[in-house]
Amino acid sequence: MAILNCKECGRPVEVAAGVESVVCWACTERSMNPPSPAAGVSRAAVVPATVRALVKDECCNFINGKHQGDRQCSVLQGMRCPFFERAVLPAANPQTRYEYEMALGTSRKAPTVRSCACGEPLGARQRVCAKCRKARRLAAGREAQRNRRSPVSS
Repeated sequence: MAILNCKECGRPVEVAAGVESVVCWACTERSMNPPSPAAGVSRAAVVPATVRALVKDECCNFINGKHQGDRQCSVLQGMRCPFFERAVLPAANPQTRYEYEMALGTSRKAPTVRSCACGEPLGARQRVCAKCRKARRLAAGREAQRNRRSPVSS
């Protein structure tokens, strides 16, 4: 273990050996939670209902209607939470992730809907739609039969 100073505020931070620069937790939270989106509007009012429901249902720090520990839930207050983003948000559907990012001003782009060559939207882990999959399978079967029946030339 080594002790380095934070790049932004200069506080000493204990880090693993080999780390060259570090930013302390306070500076990280400050950079993740910029000022309120509009004057007079609380951040909590900006958080969508789907995100609030995700926190209450899935976050392991939120038990029996309360956040565990001595702090309030950052997400319900309209601020970013590194634990929530790392542990809970990846399992959420893309629309809920997009709503979270839009509410907190961290969104990069709208979620894209992948589509097949015929224009049909694709689900998760699909390369082609059901109609195109059947057409490809039949075409591959025809090609295999054609190759099997053709005379072998030497």
